[in-house]
Amino acid sequence: MALALLGLSACSVLPTGSPSGLHSGSPTTAPARSTLAITSSFELSARFSLVAEGKSHSGRLSWQHSPSGDVWLLSSPFGQGVAEIVSDASGARLTTASGQHESDSDLDALTRRVLGYALPLGGLADWLGDATSSVLGAESSALDTRDAQGRPQHLVRDGWFIDFSYDGDDAQAAPSRVFIVRPGGPELRLRIDEWRLPEPAAAGLSRVDVPVSPVDLRGVFAARPGFGGA
Repeated sequence: MALALLGLSACSVLPTGSPSGLHSGSPTTAPARSTLAITSSFELSARFSLVAEGKSHSGRLSWQHSPSGDVWLLSSPFGQGVAEIVSDASGARLTTASGQHESDSDLDALTRRVLGYALPLGGLADWLGDATSSVLGAESSALDTRDAQGRPQHLVRDGWFIDFSYDGDDAQAAPSRVFIVRPGGPELRLRIDEWRLPEPAAAGLSRVDVPVSPVDLRGVFAARPGFGGA
């Protein structure tokens, strides 16, 4: 989604750092997959690369997930914050660095309207949940596979193909790379630089009320070169 938001940022940027409610302490060892599965909450920092409609875009994201919803901070490849998205039971709300606002019934509806095509951010938490669990979820497919260490390697969900890869052979390692593609559709790659468990005080999301101000963002997309190692 940041391919549109990067174009909106112009000279304005949000403060760099973590989304609302994320702590900013020193990096820690990534939690084990079993721990992530039990808590149902996580924080991560990642680089992304998106190929869609013949163009390549890249940037960074910080993401807080909990059972009550998600907070995303999207940044340029150089770390300048360009937008924050809050998604929960009441809908999805977006605020850009230039002061523009969008909202919709859910995250998938918001991304489809802003981008003009489907990007499955709403399902990403569930798919990562499958990657951290020892038992695949109710949406498991006969095409799902695991690697030699028993970690989920390939999933098929709602027409999307999801591949996970890991740093090292630790059976409890959380995935470090995610590749999502739909035939004929966009390709999204995540290089996860850091996983964290939320601080106890940050287990719930900080709600952000975003006023609705309809705006057509599709005409201001800005192509960005991809990055290595995604």
